[in-house]
Amino acid sequence: MGDLSGLCNITDRNLFYTQIQMLGDRAYGNVGWWLDDREESAPRTMWHLLIESQSGDLFVGKEGKTIRGICQIKHNGSLSYRYDNSGNYEYAQTIGYPAEWIDWDEKIFGSPPTPPALMRGVRHLVSESQRIINIWNVYLSKYRHK
Repeated sequence: MGDLSGLCNITDRNLFYTQIQMLGDRAYGNVGWWLDDREESAPRTMWHLLIESQSGDLFVGKEGKTIRGICQIKHNGSLSYRYDNSGNYEYAQTIGYPAEWIDWDEKIFGSPPTPPALMRGVRHLVSESQRIINIWNVYLSKYRHK
């Protein structure tokens, strides 16, 4: 979709959704831009990441159906947004920059949560969010403050 930094200060959700839809239409057309992506999931996901993500939020990373890592962002989504299409990174769009991802180690964290189909942050793992927050706090106290 290109550089989204111009959207980071939009506070009107409907305007933001419309802008994401127009960018997606231009970038994808009918290739990989299905109706549910266009109408709801892509705009909603980008809204949560760019506008609603706050300093201190925890994010879990998944690959397929497996949780692979966890991090805590240091800055709000809009303040930490970076776009880099140099080809040095797999994804040009990032938030939480700089963020240190910690691989999900079952010896430290226990068994990983089962991710929902869409992953936007720990708060969307409703049934396991408190467990993840507790695990992160134990990790910080045992492994990060030595």
